Amino acid sequence: MRLRWITGSAVLIGIFGAIGCGGSGSNVNNPNGSAAGDWVGSFSEARLAGASSGDLDIHYSQSGADVSGTARLTVVTSGVTASYIGTVTGTDAGGDIDATITFNPALPGGQTSVHLVGTVDGDSFSGTYTSDGESGTVTQSHFTSTPVVTNGSTWLGTITSASDNIPKTFRVVATSTGDSSFAGTSLIGTDVAGTVAGVQIGNRVTFTTTSGATGFVCTGTTTSNVVAGTWVSTASTATHGTFSIAKQ
Repeated sequence: MRLRWITGSAVLIGIFGAIGCGGSGSNVNNPNGSAAGDWVGSFSEARLAGASSGDLDIHYSQSGADVSGTARLTVVTSGVTASYIGTVTGTDAGGDIDATITFNPALPGGQTSVHLVGTVDGDSFSGTYTSDGESGTVTQSHFTSTPVVTNGSTWLGTITSASDNIPKTFRVVATSTGDSSFAGTSLIGTDVAGTVAGVQIGNRVTFTTTSGATGFVCTGTTTSNVVAGTWVSTASTATHGTFSIAKQ
């Protein structure tokens, strides 16, 4: 079987190179107003990656007053969902967050960094972001459940292209996990094998599947051990579709 809906030379999104894979990740409760853990939420007003609203999720690791981690920015433009992964560095002064999210490569529109300032209040965060001289608002909630993409887990379901609406079997195996990252293998049908590199922050998941010179980015949410959402080719946003895989 040929995967005919992924075409052209791949321009792979280099979003996972800085994310290490190691032991199994975990989320902890946040009784003291610290940043550590997973935060899922949204942004609005100032444009990021061509959109004036979307999802902004952050996983923070913390050492003293220093924070670092991974950000996941998700937007919908022209009816196509796209996710972009950045690295986070900054400080947490008693729940007052001052952090910078760096994107490499740059976001559509050329933005390379987003400055985030706000306050943690229990399991809520509210603040503002600034990029290219424009500012907007961010609201997030602390996600305290255990990540569903665990080391060694197998996910099985279907993937469908918008061009033909014919579902194909889609299998993903996570062979390693880090604080917010995972890596593994994929199989579409019986003969299109690939590698997977992804990020899970709270109940939101983004991963790139690469097979030879082609690739696509899957973006979805987890509900009852099912990851479902949309995918888009790394070569062209005109090539896209949906997927749904369940933990076995």
